[in-house]
Amino acid sequence: MSKGFKIFVLVVVVLTAAGVIWFRRLQTETRKHSPEQTAVEQNLGIKVTYCSPAVRGRAIFGGLVPFGEVWRTGANEPTTFDTETALLIDGKTLPAGQYTLWTVPGEISWTVIWNSGHYPWGVSWGGKASRKPEKDVLTVEVPVQNSFDLQENFEISFSADPLALDLRWEYSRVRVPLAPAS
Repeated sequence: MSKGFKIFVLVVVVLTAAGVIWFRRLQTETRKHSPEQTAVEQNLGIKVTYCSPAVRGRAIFGGLVPFGEVWRTGANEPTTFDTETALLIDGKTLPAGQYTLWTVPGEISWTVIWNSGHYPWGVSWGGKASRKPEKDVLTVEVPVQNSFDLQENFEISFSADPLALDLRWEYSRVRVPLAPAS
């Protein structure tokens, strides 16, 4: 091997290592501001894992999270939705399995998307959602409920009677009714 080629290989190795170190540091730093959370619905075996960003004085929906664009539904990695039970959602069946959960926020309704793809980070380098639409398994549209009470940290939870998946942040709440598929 020539000396020039050895130097080239060394530069590539050093730059790759620096990139990996930078990416790991970025992940660590963003988790400090948007910690990982889990929501569990034990009766149906549903577990949702997401990172919870805070408002911190920012305009969220229609601002930081634009209306009409796909959002990773949290921060950092895409939100995961694991279900041990097939679910009925808006008259459609979601098979048992592991999905990523995406949304398209709007002023009066949101589109909620269950996607079979698994992605290392929620957005690409260009800032767009890393979701691949051809892997969408189920899509539903639900109304937005506005509140006068500020929800500082993004929260995913389950409510009962009837069972629903709740997404809350800033002054918005979205409720997705769920039922076991028969």
